[in-house]
Amino acid sequence: MATPVSSVSAELIVSIVAIVISVLSFIWGLVKYGITLENRLTKIETKTELWWNTVADQMKQLVQQPIHYRKDDLLDRFPNISNSELNELKEILIFEIKDLKERKDPIAAAYAIWRARVEVECLERSGILNKGWRVFNRVCDMCSLPFLKKELK
Repeated sequence: MATPVSSVSAELIVSIVAIVISVLSFIWGLVKYGITLENRLTKIETKTELWWNTVADQMKQLVQQPIHYRKDDLLDRFPNISNSELNELKEILIFEIKDLKERKDPIAAAYAIWRARVEVECLERSGILNKGWRVFNRVCDMCSLPFLKKELK
């Protein structure tokens, strides 16, 4: 039995309207999620920056040594150093962290924090943003310093 044309058109219109409403609801949900995510990232960045500004000088004093002039110079001028100097500082810290870990020296935590900060600066300069905490966690894992992650959460 044939359906009248007017009823098919009404059903089709209702179906299309329902699909459009569903798609718009989905898009609105994504927009709200994106706004929420952006707000959370902004809070994390703010807290990280506040934390770093609070501990930067103390960490620098722990890492600086009177016998390592180049490292001290780079730390004093950080973050206003070139990319090659930034990589040099990173390599110095990596080398010294290995040595400190072998000696089981607790000062390795300060070196790991500085290395994480240098890694974040590298990422910011390369245009990769919002990955600082992942790098920090990776550095803590590599340096066998999981207690730092627990204390900072």
